[in-house]
Amino acid sequence: MNSWILIVVSIVVLLFLGRLIRSNLSQPSADLAYEAKSTLLTKAERSFYGVLSQALDSTKYSIFAQVRMADILEPAKTGSRSHWQKAFNQISSKHCDFVICDADTTNIRLIIELDDSSHKKAKRVSRDDFINEAFKQAGLPLMRVPASRAYILNDLRIELLSLLDPQINLKHADEPAELNKGSALEVPPEIEQSPDCPKCGGVMVIRAVSKGNNAGSKFWGCAAFPKCRGIVSNVPQLNFLESNNVEPM
Repeated sequence: MNSWILIVVSIVVLLFLGRLIRSNLSQPSADLAYEAKSTLLTKAERSFYGVLSQALDSTKYSIFAQVRMADILEPAKTGSRSHWQKAFNQISSKHCDFVICDADTTNIRLIIELDDSSHKKAKRVSRDDFINEAFKQAGLPLMRVPASRAYILNDLRIELLSLLDPQINLKHADEPAELNKGSALEVPPEIEQSPDCPKCGGVMVIRAVSKGNNAGSKFWGCAAFPKCRGIVSNVPQLNFLESNNVEPM
């Protein structure tokens, strides 16, 4: 009889301790204090997000930023729990810069990685190779865009729409697409050094006046348009853009 009483008491104590531990874990302690980050995206990511938002029809596509890979992919079922866990660990802490989904269904259509100079480091190259292979195995198109101080909006739109077309996706399944290197990326130095937006401090893109007496005139417009309408009207040496379709504002 005494042994049963001891077992019951032990169970009650263990339940009490378990509840106490869970309660402590659910509330930040003094040595686990947290602070809010000021922004979700870096300055370069926010600027590209502004350009991306203008390049896609918001009634057809939704743009999500900083999405965890584990929310996009899952390990293939092999019957081995340890193998599944190992595969999951490889993606659990990695994030994708941008994910394009159908606006009405949220079906995943395209992954976009914005590559800055850090992607040239050996460790980052290895990470990018893994990500490329993972999305290739999953059959999801991945587009890599080198971070730039200036983007030609029409070129970006054409590249995006070609990848979002299901029939064209099959042609890009073997390796990630890259933004046309002969357009927005290879621009004269004075264009790459775009001014900071006078209103929000973000990166600016080249635009053209669409109507009125100044129709066709080029100017710098904030990449975050229409949320930010900052402009710089003085744009030197833009003759090279006359043969390109610069997005009117």
